[in-house]
Amino acid sequence: MPRTIKAIAALLTLTAALPASAQDAGGTRADAEQQLQSYLAIWSDDARVTPETVSRYYAPIVSYYGRSFSRSQVFADKQAFIRSFPQRSYREIPGTFVGTCSGDRSHCRVTAEIAWRRTDRHGDTTAGRSRMDFDFVPVEGGRKIARERALPLTPAGT
Repeated sequence: MPRTIKAIAALLTLTAALPASAQDAGGTRADAEQQLQSYLAIWSDDARVTPETVSRYYAPIVSYYGRSFSRSQVFADKQAFIRSFPQRSYREIPGTFVGTCSGDRSHCRVTAEIAWRRTDRHGDTTAGRSRMDFDFVPVEGGRKIARERALPLTPAGT
């Protein structure tokens, strides 16, 4: 999986706090989408991507694009991407956000299509679209990402 796709995956991590259904804890689809938009702002701000942020949203061990990663490995990967692409923007494609949970809430899946744009250290810009998939499990008193993957929908281009 290209690193481009890995980096945009971070934008959905805020959805870890989503309720199993719109009725749980007063949460609604609009609330979930607002949380997603808030996380887009976090991911676009280098200073806000910290080990604490990763610990807040990721399980201790994650299937990260098909490989088993610790939180520290996830953070290191994200920092490497930030160094390579200091300017990034991400937005959800309207109408593509889907969240479902098993009846006992032991497993939740979130999917959304994302439009992204990034600029590297040399000023070269690429853009594309991807479908992001996340699995959440109950860990440490909340729901955290246990699996993260992405599928490019359009090739990266300028």
